[in-house]
Formats: sequence, structure tokens, C-alpha cells
Amino acid sequence: MAGYARTIDELGELSAAEEQLVDAACSGEVCRLGDGERPDGPSEERDIRAEVIRYLALGGCEERRVHEKGIDLYGANITGQIDLANCEKVKPLGVMRSVVLDGIVASNAKFSDLFLNGSECGSLNFQGASFSGHLFLRKNFSCEGEVNLIGSTIKGQFNCNQSTLSNKNGFALTAENARFEGQFYWIKVTVLEGDVSFIRARIDAILDDDESWPSDGLFLDGLEYGTILGLDLNVEKRLSWLAKNKVTLGFEPQPYQQLAKVYGEMGHRRDRGTVLIEMENRLRIWQVSSMFHQASSPWAYLVAAFHWLIGKLAKWVVGYGHRPARSLIWAIGVIILTSLWAKSAWDEGSMMPSAAQVLVSSEWQELAGPDGSKTPGIIWSEKTEAGQDYETFHPIAYASDLFIPLVDFGQESAWAPSTNRGPWGWHLWWARWFIEGFGWIITAMGAAAITGFMRND
Repeated sequence: MAGYARTIDELGELSAAEEQLVDAACSGEVCRLGDGERPDGPSEERDIRAEVIRYLALGGCEERRVHEKGIDLYGANITGQIDLANCEKVKPLGVMRSVVLDGIVASNAKFSDLFLNGSECGSLNFQGASFSGHLFLRKNFSCEGEVNLIGSTIKGQFNCNQSTLSNKNGFALTAENARFEGQFYWIKVTVLEGDVSFIRARIDAILDDDESWPSDGLFLDGLEYGTILGLDLNVEKRLSWLAKNKVTLGFEPQPYQQLAKVYGEMGHRRDRGTVLIEMENRLRIWQVSSMFHQASSPWAYLVAAFHWLIGKLAKWVVGYGHRPARSLIWAIGVIILTSLWAKSAWDEGSMMPSAAQVLVSSEWQELAGPDGSKTPGIIWSEKTEAGQDYETFHPIAYASDLFIPLVDFGQESAWAPSTNRGPWGWHLWWARWFIEGFGWIITAMGAAAITGFMRND
């Protein structure tokens, strides 16, 4: 039967090009047709029937046994579809700088190595196939149709560098549930049309560039990989890669968790945090947007707004728990601003002693009475006055006492801003409640982030 020849005689009369290929395959030599470059079209000197390739790929026959090196063919025009579906022990097969317009069907086949470098092919169906060696689709390889790697296993290297993929009717490449146990190269790849899917694929080591991934129609959900090769581990480029992931419903956090895991295992802990922050940010945006979209009452809108506010605070204050040092920066900033505010209130005479016995004493009454000083607190605390042994006011200590909960420096209990002696004191009197509340929020978030950071890292 044509295409399934078991012997050399069943192939019928061989052309000169086919005789050259059979001789080379049986002797373990390279077969170059013409100049060895990709042909422009059909010709007697370059045409090789697909059934001849199949016959040789399966080892030939007793009369013409193929060498263990397999087939090493350059510059051919393959007529017909190469059918290796369900074939076992396929010889090492190299069809390079050739034309295979009808493509290859090799579902569930068992290869050693397959090299299609520089070739122009129609669709390639390797669904469920296994490669004990390498699969090379590189060096100006092009495919006009789908490259199907669904459920395939490649133990050696998968190299797609400098290739062009295009399928206007669907996926340019789909590798769902595929296993790449060797190095995975995806550099200078051009996807003209069609989607690219690595859903639930597993890659041991990946070396790629951001420009090679399509900006639309990339599916990465469930993709796992062990390590990222190369010197360029720029986290922004990696996030740009994940941002291209196409989801059909909502937001999928798994690609971000996977990237964070790899960064963590490689020792890039800050980049790991950056990825998790971006994941949390996108997840909360989607969640809050869904809550607002589904809200049907004022209460539901209020709950959504509360979630939005909590999310923003968590992002700004502690980076969703991945930047605990931010809480310290916030604390220092608020304390400095509050201390400057308190110093201004002190200088205008708006800071008053909080002790009741001081406020009713004759010495204080003399200073603070209708004819007394506008700055009685300052005079009261001077070394020559009655209040020389009273708690000394210090703006930084007062700000710290106000902001940091559960810590008592004695300043807040000794001094309080007055609402009647100047604008600084009036505003500070009202603002101190907000400062205290903000202090509770920041310190609580900071403590939670620090304990969680130490637990996780």
C-alpha cells in the first residue's frame, strides 16, 4: 500500500533523488540535494515522496537497513504527508532546509531525535508523541498550520529559536499537558497568526525573550517550570510576559504564583515579592470590580468600597505583606510630620499641661489668665518657673506617643493641644484622633507583615 511500504520493492521505482537518500541513510551519511538549501518548488532533482521518508524512518528492510545514525536530509521537497502516527522506534530523523507542505502526522509516535531546522512545513501533529532525544524547529523554520504538542514528552532539548509560526484557523502552537524535560528555547520566535498555548505544561528549564511571545492569544494557566536560564531575569519583563496571558473568566493567579516560586528558589527574594504584589493587585482589582458590578444595594456598594480601601492600604503600607519595611517608612514619615506640627503648636503657645492639679494651681492661673502670657506652656516649663519639674515637652516624643499604640512616653498624658490659642493647636487637637487611628492601622499591618514574612521566608 502506498505510504506504508515495508520493503524497498514496495516503494516502486525510486527517482534519482530518492536513490541518493536511501544510499546515504543506509551508509550513515548526509544527503544534500542540489545546493542543500530550501528549494523554491517541486523539481525532479529535489522531490522525495513522503512514503520513502516513512520507510527509512522506520528502519528500512533487510535488503536496505538504515544506519543507526538515521536520516540526515537537506534541500528536499517532500511530496505528500509524512505519516508516522503510532509508530515506535522511529530512527533519528532530520529533514532540514526542506519543504514539507503537507506536514507530518506523528501522534503517539516514539522518536529519538527530530530535526526540522530551516524547513518550511505544513501542520505538525505530535499529539501524545514522545521524544527520547531532541526536537528542533529552529534556524528559519516555518510552519503554516498548527504545531500540535498536546500531551507530548520531550526528554531532550526543545529548540524553537528563529522560527516563524502561523495558523490563521486556530492555534499556531499548542502544548497543553506537554512535558519538556530538557532545556526549552524560545528566542526570536515570530508568531504571525494564531494562539499559543502552554496550559498545564511542564518545563524543566526555560530560556526565552519577551518579544517572542504573542501579545494576544497566549495561554499560560497551569504552566510550571523549574528554572529560568540566562542572564536576563528582569522582573518587569517577566511581569510583561504574564500580562499577555489570556484568561476567559476573571483572573488566574497561578502563573504569578509559579513565577514567584521560581524567583524564590533562585534566591531572588525581592523579585519574588514584586511578583506577588502584582498578583495581589490584579486579583483585588478583579474582585472589587466584580463586587461593584454585582452590587444591588447601597450596603453592597459600601462593602465594596470598604474592600477597595482595605486593599489600597494593604498595598501602600506593607505591599500586601511582601514589603514590611514600608510600614517603618510610613511610621517615620508620620512621626516627623506630627512632630513638626506639634513643634509649631508649642511655639505659638497652644500646648497645655494635661494635669488637672496644674490647671487649677495659682501659678498656672497667673500665667494663663486673661492678662497672662500667650505662651504659658513654654514659660511654665522654664527652669525658673513653678513647672520646672514638670514633664518636659519634646515634639518627637509627643508625636511618637501619639502615633505608636501601647507605648507610653508620658508626653500625651502630660501635654495636650489647646483649641483656643492658635490655629496649629486647634488643628492638632482634631487631627490627633486620626493620627492615633492611623498609628493603629500601620503598626498592626506592619506587625502582621513582619511575622508573616519571617514565617514564609
